[in-house]
Amino acid sequence: MRICLVTGWHLAEALRRAGHEVLALEPAGGILAIDRLLPAGFRPDLFIQVESLEARTLLEGLETLSCPSVFWSVDGHLNFAWQRHYGRLFDCLATTQPQLAEPFRAAGCRADWLPWFAPEMPFVPHARRTREVGFVGRVTAQRPARRWLVEFLAGRHGAEHAGNLDYPAMLAFYQATRIAPNEAFGGEINFRLFETAGAGCLALTPDAGPALDELFVRGRECMAYSHILELDELLSFHRRRPEAAERLGRASWEAVQTRHLAGHRAQRLLRLPAAGQSRGQGGEARKQLALAAAALWRSGGLEAELSDILGLLSARSGSPAVAAAALRLLVESGRFEAARALLTELAALPGLCRDTELSLTASLAALRLGDPLLAGRIYAARARQHGCEVRSAAGPVDLCLAWAKALGPETEVLTLGFAFDPARHLPQTASQCLLAAQALTPDDLRPVRRLSALLAGQPGTAALRLGLLSRLALAAPADWRLGLELGLADLVAFRFESGLEELMLARERAVQAGRGEAFQRLLRARDASGSVARSLGCEGSDAADTSARNPS
Repeated sequence: MRICLVTGWHLAEALRRAGHEVLALEPAGGILAIDRLLPAGFRPDLFIQVESLEARTLLEGLETLSCPSVFWSVDGHLNFAWQRHYGRLFDCLATTQPQLAEPFRAAGCRADWLPWFAPEMPFVPHARRTREVGFVGRVTAQRPARRWLVEFLAGRHGAEHAGNLDYPAMLAFYQATRIAPNEAFGGEINFRLFETAGAGCLALTPDAGPALDELFVRGRECMAYSHILELDELLSFHRRRPEAAERLGRASWEAVQTRHLAGHRAQRLLRLPAAGQSRGQGGEARKQLALAAAALWRSGGLEAELSDILGLLSARSGSPAVAAAALRLLVESGRFEAARALLTELAALPGLCRDTELSLTASLAALRLGDPLLAGRIYAARARQHGCEVRSAAGPVDLCLAWAKALGPETEVLTLGFAFDPARHLPQTASQCLLAAQALTPDDLRPVRRLSALLAGQPGTAALRLGLLSRLALAAPADWRLGLELGLADLVAFRFESGLEELMLARERAVQAGRGEAFQRLLRARDASGSVARSLGCEGSDAADTSARNPS
């Protein structure tokens, strides 16, 4: 086939080796018309765009292609907000994250899971490797949990950390490393898993559930952990048994050679659009492009002028989603007069409250623009429209809390990857409504409690939830259940010593209150591996060696 491959240099050689003619393009980013991208006379049989993690490119006119098209979402767990629209411009969307396939389908995309792949490298025997434990990854203020992990690895296991390596240097780093712990910001199946496995390291990776089992045989090709104590046990065990670490590293490398190289993914990628054309056409395609551009620009990921984005949206007026996107951009960019004009127009629409996104945006825009009465009326009308009890939302905090309850947790998929600032942004999700309420009333624990409960088990929120639980625990120091929850959250966020200290203190408080057995029962229910009980020296804990739980 003749294949046009956009921002997918990783795949070009694999496709050529399979006998295809490949035109590999790397545009500079921004919004680009498809007829300006393709060379004159080149008519592809298949069009593939791979998400670029650097210069973001949105293509206009994809509906005019005469061939099937595929978009490969690489970081959909961080970029779902714009990709749920952009994916509808293609016949098929592939996502590296299996848990996102269904949300993408619910958004109107034809979506399939297609995992990332490993680089092709020779196996280096562990005896020739100079580094026992190593981790590669930038440490930034936005990812405190990674900083805590790096400090733990260096302080307790003598690990070497590299923050900014180019691609060849990173692969060389891994080939000189025997054990490579992984960290996944949002519970995702990430590049680092494939890179370390492809280099023949023993990969110690966060437990991603069934998705991990479909890629590697845990206990034989990789090891999985749920929190820092389990990781500590795995590291200690395999540092004492280097032959077991090498056996696992070689097995992961062999798994890569047979299942996880670029050629394997290329074969599957070519089969994805076989079901026929399903991309948006005409005005629908232009609307989805405008919504994708607005969401990507709002997150700071698109090189474009605000006036250009607003122009795209105004050309597609009449859609509730488009109106909500335009109102958000006007308010957040400080164009308050234009925002008030649009809000006045929207408030007069009889169908405003039938659409949750538009009524939410209009209500909270009215609050930001100094009209709390209108904000409350829009919320009340939406509640009546959906048959919900209309609770009093007398003030801004109550209104944000009411909207958080109305939205529920199903919108959480939109929060990761967007640095929500309650002083600037209008909330779109339940968690953002609670963050806005918290900012309005820092001493009120209601939004803190609700946000902590909402984020429980939500990947990528460990550091935020840790701060929330700390506030709650300070307000109720005798509550051993809160102490237990805080200690477990510490462990998930890679705070080794703090987690154990909080857990020991919670146990002491439970014993003092005559609830020692209740503490043990609750801990057992939350400690499937028994690693927490072993670290605390709890009676009756399973002291079995790590190898029994993770055979190697």
